[in-house]
Amino acid sequence: MADPFNHSEYIFYKYAGAVGVFDGDGNSIMYAEREGVSKIGKPIHVYTSKYRTKELLTISSPKIWKESVYISWPITPPNWEYHVTDVAAKEDVGSIVQKSRIRITRDDWLLISRGITVGRLKSIRYWLHSLIWPRKYKIIAQDGREVGTFEQHREILNFKYTMTITEQCIDTRLLVAAGIIITALNTGF
Repeated sequence: MADPFNHSEYIFYKYAGAVGVFDGDGNSIMYAEREGVSKIGKPIHVYTSKYRTKELLTISSPKIWKESVYISWPITPPNWEYHVTDVAAKEDVGSIVQKSRIRITRDDWLLISRGITVGRLKSIRYWLHSLIWPRKYKIIAQDGREVGTFEQHREILNFKYTMTITEQCIDTRLLVAAGIIITALNTGF
């Protein structure tokens, strides 16, 4: 089986309660969903396919009240943190921390590995911009270089995001997990 974390382009589709991840050619490479009936606050499991044959990553959620605030109101508490674990290698990949307080105008995320900030997703949004155009993020490396983009596409009844990685200096597992989190949490603009 080919490594699903060695692509330079990922396409994320949001389905009812799940996220499908495809490569640049449109081949399904990952499937992510939360466990249980009451899904808020439950971990997100990332599999190789929708048939859940092999688990790749587990993304543990923050406390329930923080997540319900995110969904119901555009103001979120700072330092909202998700932990990413590689199930196959049994290793801690890192954390993804939301550093924004007002997600209508800003939605920035830090990528942390072994206690060190290795990159961030910096949103390109302003008040009026966010009401009309879709979300767009720059993927910034630790030294300040732009190493990719993550953007939402505005299509009717289709929640689609595209991540393009131009330089492989941040762990791709962490970037894909960030894409899954953002895709799963965003319900509107």
